[in-house]
Amino acid sequence: MAQRNKRLNYGPAKYAAFHLLLCRWMRHHAHNGQFQYITLGGTELRDIQSLHYVDHQCTCCIISFEFGKSEYELACGTRDRVHAIGLQVDVRRGDIFKFQRGGHEPHLFFIDLKGCCVLSEYDEKFAGLLSDEHIRPGDSLFITSHLGARRGWTTLLAEYAEELDTLEVAGMANRRLCFRRCHPSFTLFRALHLIGFQSVIGLRCFACVEYRDKLRWHYSGIRSLRALQLFSN
Repeated sequence: MAQRNKRLNYGPAKYAAFHLLLCRWMRHHAHNGQFQYITLGGTELRDIQSLHYVDHQCTCCIISFEFGKSEYELACGTRDRVHAIGLQVDVRRGDIFKFQRGGHEPHLFFIDLKGCCVLSEYDEKFAGLLSDEHIRPGDSLFITSHLGARRGWTTLLAEYAEELDTLEVAGMANRRLCFRRCHPSFTLFRALHLIGFQSVIGLRCFACVEYRDKLRWHYSGIRSLRALQLFSN
């Protein structure tokens, strides 16, 4: 059990829902073989420790990204501590969207965004990874994103009206619910559309979880965890 500190505003149980989801997914898919795990999961490396607990043989490579200097140093300290239990982690300082693929085995990406992935630059960022085949069919992504409702439902639903119409979602309540659950998928679909891959690569969602988190300005907001797998059409 982790000690509470200023970096864990919600305590050590904050990621319980995600860990449960991840463990169940692992039990179901581990028979497919080893994969590379690429994560932006935080300085405590808790997602990596959960993977190790579920099946320490499922990953052939683990890479954790941190952008800031202090966060990178904290992650390196955690890396050194978990090394004692036989967990090997490559901690890198940099942008996860600059990741360059080095193998053909399936990759699992955990991209824990600090903000909202819609109405932002993330469609272009994902498009770059997809265009260069650093993310490809057979890979899976866990994406967390704040809902972004502070921008107003009128703005959000108008911006993504085409996606909602394509899904034949009718009624304000249903459209809001669909956006809450699916907006990371909308971002990835727009990324595919930017590079003309929307008819080549498909997206399959296999899980979705909502939880509350605290933003920088101390506003308690809803975050969505969307688990997706890419496949060839």
